[in-house]
Order: sequence, then C-alpha cells, then structure tokens
Amino acid sequence: EEMTLNDYVMLLRYQGTWEKFRPAFGGTANTVYAKLEPLPLLRNDVFHFRRELTVEEYDVLRDRRDWLLTRIRKLEANRGFNKND
Repeated sequence: EEMTLNDYVMLLRYQGTWEKFRPAFGGTANTVYAKLEPLPLLRNDVFHFRRELTVEEYDVLRDRRDWLLTRIRKLEANRGFNKND
C-alpha cells in the first residue's frame, strides 16, 4: 500500500527477487528495468508537477503500456486464465 511506482520498478531490478518476477516479464532484470525506469519520473511530472508530456513521452508511455499488456496476456495464457472465470 505504501510503495511507490519507483519502489516497484526497483524491486524488479533487485536480483534477490528477480527470479520470482522473471516468468511474468521474461528477459533479464536489467532489460525490464530499462523499459520501466522512465515511468516513475513521467508519472510524477504529470501528477505532481502538472507538466504536459511531449509526443515522445506519450510514445514511451504507449510503448510500455502495450509491452505490459502483452506480458499480462502471455502470463494469463500460460496459467490458463479465462477472463470469464
């Protein structure tokens, strides 16, 4: 409840916990970290500083959203998850 988005991103990078997350994210902890690393700063810019995002920053958000949705779908498929359950 008290964790920030940055805390979650850092938790994924920590080698002591990475093996638990690897099936969901694939790749390496460093690769996943590199993908997710810009998100906490962008989130803070929007929610705390009310800064407008650039087109490039929207592209980063869209790319990461799509990547995460793909990872979720793959994980659900591997677990036999059915949205109607």
